[in-house]
Amino acid sequence: MTAGSTSRPEPAEGRALRPAAEERWADELAALAAADAESGAEIPRGWRLSPRSVRTFIVGDEDLGITRKFYGDDPLIDRAIVTLMGRQGLMLVGEPGTAKSMLSELLAAAICGTSGLTVQGSAGTTEDQLRYGWNYAQLLARGPSEDALVPSPVLAAMRSGRVARVEEITRCLPEVQDALVSVLSERRLAVPELGEYAVHAAPGFCVIATANLRDRGVTEMSAALKRRFNFEAVAPIASAKEEVALVMEKTERALAAVGAPASADRVVVEALVTAFRDLRGGVSQEGWSVERPSTVLSTAEAVAVSGSIALAGAFFPHAKDGVRLIPGQLLGAVRKDDSDDGARLLAYWDSVVKRRAAQGMRTWEQLWELRGALVEDSEAEEAGTANIQRFQPRTVFTFAILFVAVFVVLGSLNFSDIISALTQANPWWILASALLACLIWVGASVPLMALSPERLRFSDTLIAQVAASIITIVAPAGVGPAALNLRYLRKKRVPTAMAVTTVTLMQLSQVLITVTLLLLVVVVSGASLSVSIPYGTILAVVGVVVAVVGAVLAVPRARAWVWSKVEPTWQQVYPRLLWIVGQPRRLALVVCGNLLMNIGYVGAFWSALTAMGGSLEFSNVALTYLTSNALGSVIPSPGGIGPVETALTAGLQVAGVSVSIGLPTAIIYRLVTFYGRIPFGWVAMKYMERKDLI
Repeated sequence: MTAGSTSRPEPAEGRALRPAAEERWADELAALAAADAESGAEIPRGWRLSPRSVRTFIVGDEDLGITRKFYGDDPLIDRAIVTLMGRQGLMLVGEPGTAKSMLSELLAAAICGTSGLTVQGSAGTTEDQLRYGWNYAQLLARGPSEDALVPSPVLAAMRSGRVARVEEITRCLPEVQDALVSVLSERRLAVPELGEYAVHAAPGFCVIATANLRDRGVTEMSAALKRRFNFEAVAPIASAKEEVALVMEKTERALAAVGAPASADRVVVEALVTAFRDLRGGVSQEGWSVERPSTVLSTAEAVAVSGSIALAGAFFPHAKDGVRLIPGQLLGAVRKDDSDDGARLLAYWDSVVKRRAAQGMRTWEQLWELRGALVEDSEAEEAGTANIQRFQPRTVFTFAILFVAVFVVLGSLNFSDIISALTQANPWWILASALLACLIWVGASVPLMALSPERLRFSDTLIAQVAASIITIVAPAGVGPAALNLRYLRKKRVPTAMAVTTVTLMQLSQVLITVTLLLLVVVVSGASLSVSIPYGTILAVVGVVVAVVGAVLAVPRARAWVWSKVEPTWQQVYPRLLWIVGQPRRLALVVCGNLLMNIGYVGAFWSALTAMGGSLEFSNVALTYLTSNALGSVIPSPGGIGPVETALTAGLQVAGVSVSIGLPTAIIYRLVTFYGRIPFGWVAMKYMERKDLI
């Protein structure tokens, strides 16, 4: 050994960090081939092993000394082998990290002795990589010839009767994918540059492709290509024991490959695998609900995290205790796709980890003590700032409005007259008002389901709208339901940006449809309205507003400032708006849901008026409600308490209804649409908390 040199253990499997399957298990393949020869097993044309030996090579056999290499659904292996004996290609689909590529490699190594005839699909994959290319030096010198032809892995597999592998086929462009159509259907590949020359597939040729179900930026396969594949879904490992064994084995192999003087810690691996399985499935092994992160936490990811912890313990003295490294490593794995997933991991710590620690589980007690590692200084600062901002002047102003409104309303009321009027109200019409008010919940559920990118259950969505009834106590009118819907969508694994866009579009649709209905009522029923509409004044006001807006936008700096405020929302909403416009069914549901909401509101208001003995045509009631409620909701008091009642009463007075009828009408309406809903909202909120829907 020379001066200054250091010795390190050689990798267990030679100089290659990752030998091919046919090299790594060459002895096992030779033993299985000898067993086939000895037993006289029937081997398909072009195959090196019998179907039974191919299966044994993958799932293992202790009696024969064959190790298990794939942990998963054994019947899947049987179906895959049967597919490859036929004319169909094999398509392995599943979430990232479910060993699709490894399974295709094992199948290729066992069937034909090589897994190297592989095309890695990507956005840069060309048709030449699936068909053929040319040696341009020979092409220019001698013209098109067989010698100048550069075969692709697929063409080489056809000539020799072996297995061709196409990884991540959905990442290839459609025209590249379709190069396989004739190969799979006709088992031949024409080369037009050489005239009638074509390569015919030799016996044993087959194609194995893989595709991730949760990939972004993928291309949908054509129907013609899909028909030429048998699809098999590779699911995550069902058995926790098998997953622990696999992670231990893979971690040991990774450590040996880099010559690290360390071994996998079973305690660390078991804790990691348990956490991964809990977060991946959305429920702990005890049956406790867990908020699933959007990131795919696969077995492969667990192997990577376990290997990182083992390597840190091998080379850094302060990292000998692998359990202490788990929170930080998990945080990095969870947040790689969505920063909000860090909050979900913290929620997992505050629920599952805390409960297990309380039960006396030693490892989980230690993990609970390490909770502080999940809370970064920046997050702590943000949380502190948020807590302080709750008492900003805006909040104080809102509550001041509430108190003033309540004081004015209570001070101006004659409770004896109101009680007398309410006791004389028709109970059946009050019941009708309450039933019509229930349509509001249904109407709010339909647009949310239509706009959501994820499939939502109607029952869960309806309960969310009921639960919003209690949020409106402390939030301005219309804000409470939006906040709860946002939280509900996040629980349904809708990304934060998409959830915000969905809720924003829902609110915009409500405003647009309400304004449209108001205009329709004015235009269609204008002559029969009891309310005198000052068209001249309205037009004058509109003209002044347009002129002011135009003058402001004419100033470049003002225009830039306005656009800086509007652009973020527009950038979020615009793509989603195009998406919903391009789907007539969803658009119709949005419109119908909002119409149902307005029917519920106006119908409840009209029934309340009828219960008090008031009489107005429905068009007048609609106009009165739509204008008065909009004006009352402008003032940012919690739930619109005070301003909404005042505005509705004043609107009825303008329409010719006395205050002795108008005020009780407003009270009944608010009772069935706001105050009376609070107990239902509380029950719904508790239900959603129990079902982990919020």
